[in-house]
Amino acid sequence: MLQQFINFVVIKFQWRLQQQSYPYITDFGSGKIIVTNGEMKGVVNSTVDVDQCPGHMIIGFVRAEIDYESLQVKLDGGDSWLFQSIINLILSEIEDELMGTLTEVLLKGFINLINNVFEDNRRIVEFHGYPNIIKDERYTSGIFTSSAGYVALRISGYVYSRNNLKDDFVTPQKLNPFTLNKFNNDFQIAIHEAAINNAFYTFHKYNNTYSGPTYQVLEPPTIKFMNAAGLFSINVLSNNSQVKLKLTAKLHVENDVQSEKCQVFFIYEKYEADSEDPMINLDQIQDEVVIHLNSVSKFATYQLGYTHLTNINEYSHMLDPVEHVIRLVGPKEFICPK
Repeated sequence: MLQQFINFVVIKFQWRLQQQSYPYITDFGSGKIIVTNGEMKGVVNSTVDVDQCPGHMIIGFVRAEIDYESLQVKLDGGDSWLFQSIINLILSEIEDELMGTLTEVLLKGFINLINNVFEDNRRIVEFHGYPNIIKDERYTSGIFTSSAGYVALRISGYVYSRNNLKDDFVTPQKLNPFTLNKFNNDFQIAIHEAAINNAFYTFHKYNNTYSGPTYQVLEPPTIKFMNAAGLFSINVLSNNSQVKLKLTAKLHVENDVQSEKCQVFFIYEKYEADSEDPMINLDQIQDEVVIHLNSVSKFATYQLGYTHLTNINEYSHMLDPVEHVIRLVGPKEFICPK
């Protein structure tokens, strides 16, 4: 529901009178509708034009009403003094119809304002240092969901190769449900585990980012969120031997307010390794993989836009293994900077 308090609203209009029978009086002038101490409530919905503009959000309204303290209609010009007296006599009779029209005009104005803000829905973010890797930050269908007084804003958040937008991995709908009101905070960001694994997939397939000087990664690595850290799985080929590695992945978040870039990444440590080749040095392979992953992780995991509204360095961050999301939880006293 959209709720707007109105202290004082003036809507200007032009009026014209043209009598259709004798004596054929014609008159015209201007006028004002004045509403004081009002409260407008509107139920709105959002849709996306999937065919013509995927991800583009359009907001419309379902119903609306205005509660107000006083309503006045003032006419100027011509013989407005005469018509003003008539309006004053019949205002109570036409008030409901007038307020219905006024409500629609006001609500459409607010809706158009919101749509103008979201109309420039072009947020395709290029990864720093990887010009062929982009992140989709366009708004998605079902953009607004509300629960227990919280409103969730949905953004795609998936990572693509600029030249391979029809990759099999990214073609299906990949939005995963999660709640936004688990914590009693004014603002939080949730990043789904599937979006992080999508980033790993894209960087591996199109940049071979996670292969090192002495080994090759055989397939896209994956991560599973646990309570204290992530469990990162990666299979590599070293000296013609396959090695399956599991690493612990500790979440890190760094935000640069000036550049509006926020890096969400992991620092890796050895956990376990397995290979059918008894001659391979598993400790050495683990060390090599960990060193290389930590050297590329900061810029080749995940980036957030829209961080110019707040300093995410002040947020706490955690892994939620129940809903499979990273949560960046804002301060309880959240104030949007001017």
